[in-house]
Amino acid sequence: RSAGPLRLHGRWRAHDYAVEVMESVADRLLTIDAKRILKLWRSTDMTCLRRLALGEFECHTLFLRQTPLPAEAGCTADALAISGLALGTASGAVQLVHWGPAEPQGPSEAAEFLQSQSTHGDAIFQIDFAWPLDVFVSAGRDDAVKIWSRSLSLLREILFPQQLTCVVFRRTHDMMLAHGHGDILVGFSAHVEQVTYSCWSRGVPPGMLGTHAAAALGAAAAGAPIASCGQGAAAQGTEEHQVSDSIDDILAELC
Repeated sequence: RSAGPLRLHGRWRAHDYAVEVMESVADRLLTIDAKRILKLWRSTDMTCLRRLALGEFECHTLFLRQTPLPAEAGCTADALAISGLALGTASGAVQLVHWGPAEPQGPSEAAEFLQSQSTHGDAIFQIDFAWPLDVFVSAGRDDAVKIWSRSLSLLREILFPQQLTCVVFRRTHDMMLAHGHGDILVGFSAHVEQVTYSCWSRGVPPGMLGTHAAAALGAAAAGAPIASCGQGAAAQGTEEHQVSDSIDDILAELC
């Protein structure tokens, strides 16, 4: 054949063991190797910014925060950046390892570790994060979906009658709740169930949600994006925070 040999450009020795996880946002690359060593890189020149040793985990999702773009970016807007990692564990607990926005001079091991007090009844097999709602959702082998605050307080538990297979937040480009941003999509049996934001957030104290989303429902219903929200929509719920529901109870409320 006339094709020339394959040339590889930009190869770096990143770890001492096989790289098993890679996540990239903007100019940051997060890698985890077979020994569960996490490294955060500036991908433009592969400078290692952080190095952390993780415990055993079953699944993960990025924890994102809004941070100012550097001056050389040529604009004053903020951008999403990797600020940590949420982990689902075999014990059913959720763990969060996160760090501040400042860029360290060399590989830093400084980070804050949180673990949920509440747990699933069995291992967590999938976890996801929704910004700017600042909440996590997890699915466990106990056939429960749990929604967690950024501080890993349990906001709501939804019990399903059949085996769960996957869970994910719905995301829209405009981040408008009226268009479905923040809804939870759950796979169980042969079905996909949608649990809307207005349903799962009902009765959740406003302070437990992200800054932009404390009252997103009322503003989004009027067609405003999340970032422009005003008064708290969670006030529509009761003062008593009801945590656990079955999916049948939730669907009955919607009917």
